[in-house]
Amino acid sequence: MEKKLSQPTKILSILIEGNPILRQKCVEVTPDYTGLKSIVERMHTTLDATKIGVGLSAPQIGISINLFILGGTNEMRLMQRKVFINPEVIKFKGARRKDFESCLSVPGITARVERWQKIKIKYYDLDFNEHIELFKGFEARVIQHEYDHTLGVSFHERLTKDEYIKIEKQLQEIRIGNIPEVDYLINSYDKKRIIGEKEREGDLL
Repeated sequence: MEKKLSQPTKILSILIEGNPILRQKCVEVTPDYTGLKSIVERMHTTLDATKIGVGLSAPQIGISINLFILGGTNEMRLMQRKVFINPEVIKFKGARRKDFESCLSVPGITARVERWQKIKIKYYDLDFNEHIELFKGFEARVIQHEYDHTLGVSFHERLTKDEYIKIEKQLQEIRIGNIPEVDYLINSYDKKRIIGEKEREGDLL
């Protein structure tokens, strides 16, 4: 069942697997994009409120723009806050390694995903200063996970066939609305009413 919480002003609901917005390739962000700083601020507030997430992409809050953030904390990690606007992978480096991942948009599922250990990426910060940085380890994994969201790709699509089979039934349950209980606000997909991007953006301003 969908978690019902009283919603503080700044906290947004997170879209759940099955919503078509999560399958869209995101559009580039321009410096004059209306309400951008407000969107990023509320994304950070929303991520912190989950108490388990360390990354969040714009499509996960219903806006298909090329943007994701790092931050938040869970029992194992404290992630430095960063904003990635119009990220572009320059190069993957190092070996590929399998490790466990989960996703706020796919609650209750954890699976072993193979990722590059290092990633060199170009991106812009909130003031549209360009950065080119090399990330490694856990940070590189989270960046690859969130970058995939901007391409319309979920982490379970990166699984091997054997790994996918292990979670297939759980995914099917989520897609038909049988969502595990979570301690953060969610927005499950209703075919009768899709919240449009303009409506979501209006809520953010």
